[in-house]
Amino acid sequence: MVIKKTEPKQLENMLQFLLKRFALILFVFLILPNGVYAQTSNQEKNRLKELKAQIKKSQTEAKRLKLAEREIKKELTALREKIISSAQKIQVTEEKITHQEKSLQKLDFKSAALRKNLKTRYKQMSKTLAAMQRLSRQPANLAAIRPGKSLDNLRVNILLKKIMPSLKQKAENIKKDVNQINQLKHLIKERKSELKKSFILLTKNETEINAILKTRRLQQKAIIIATKKERQKLKRFAQKSETIKELITKIEKEKIARKKRTLVQKKLALTKGKTPRGKPNKETLATLSTLPQGAQKFYSAKGKMPMPARGDIKVSFGYVNPQGQKSKGITINTRAGAVVIAPHAGRVMFAGKFRTYGLLLIIDHGDGYHTLLAGMDHINTVVGQQISAGEPVGLMKKELTTKKIAAGASSQRLYVEFRQKGQPINPIKWVKKS
Repeated sequence: MVIKKTEPKQLENMLQFLLKRFALILFVFLILPNGVYAQTSNQEKNRLKELKAQIKKSQTEAKRLKLAEREIKKELTALREKIISSAQKIQVTEEKITHQEKSLQKLDFKSAALRKNLKTRYKQMSKTLAAMQRLSRQPANLAAIRPGKSLDNLRVNILLKKIMPSLKQKAENIKKDVNQINQLKHLIKERKSELKKSFILLTKNETEINAILKTRRLQQKAIIIATKKERQKLKRFAQKSETIKELITKIEKEKIARKKRTLVQKKLALTKGKTPRGKPNKETLATLSTLPQGAQKFYSAKGKMPMPARGDIKVSFGYVNPQGQKSKGITINTRAGAVVIAPHAGRVMFAGKFRTYGLLLIIDHGDGYHTLLAGMDHINTVVGQQISAGEPVGLMKKELTTKKIAAGASSQRLYVEFRQKGQPINPIKWVKKS
């Protein structure tokens, strides 16, 4: 049996329609009195047969749709897990490459220092040996013609005997330096070979994740269409808001209003235009949830979250710069082209340019918690999309700008900010200790 691909929302609407129809048919079938069957005409009997056949067909179609929905959910879950796994592999490889490059750099510095030291020792040794060679060239029979030179020769011999142990030690030190340099050469060669393998693995992982992200982009098309009005509002909010706090407040208000509108629309659709009464059901609330199904609450994951990108922390939370500005987040020095992941599950609340932040991504984790990520070159998620912890959300720029190189920068910088009810909180207290 071939299962047609159907969107989860369409499946839900079709299932509701079929179940209601089935209930109506069953109701009519049950309320008919026994005596009516005896009096029904052939036409009525045929109609009942048609109804029974229709009920059976509806049940079969409902089962098919349920199966199709289950298959789609499985595919989406598998795709998400594959994306997270690929992103994790890339980040581990990125970190490994960074360590290997630092190790190579240290070895190169050590090798250069040993070569410089060896060069100095060679010069000193050459001068000493040249002096000794000049002294050794003095003829022995010169002492008979010039008796005063005999004493000088004796002194020279005594001096040479004293110098020899020192020369031997210097020669031994030179030998050690040469051996150490040769060992370093071999070690550097090995490390470069390992680094090359790591880069090959990184390229392979990046190719793999790009293919998966391409599949995800096809799924994002439906979200892009569905959130068109929402994105237009967000653009206006970004233009009018002066601060991040103001932007988040406006988006949160819009989110509450949108939830109310969605609940009313769903209730109206279910009641065929009647005034909605009572509390919304669990299924309705689940569709409006910020977190993906089964995801852990943000506050429960404290101290267990992954860092959005691998690298050293350049600016700590609360740092006050020379201009007197206090950092509300942390800044991570990342590799060029590094993968950026979501530290926790949530819904993409904002994705676009904002003030001096450049490209800004805001993830809503529910219960008033948000993550802000800025400094990326590309965002590969869309507004309205639900994402899991560890899922890739963007990429850092692959090349450094001329301005950054001139300033002495050797890496890209990712700005990370966590907020609770609009107020910045220290991200370090929430992520895993490396």
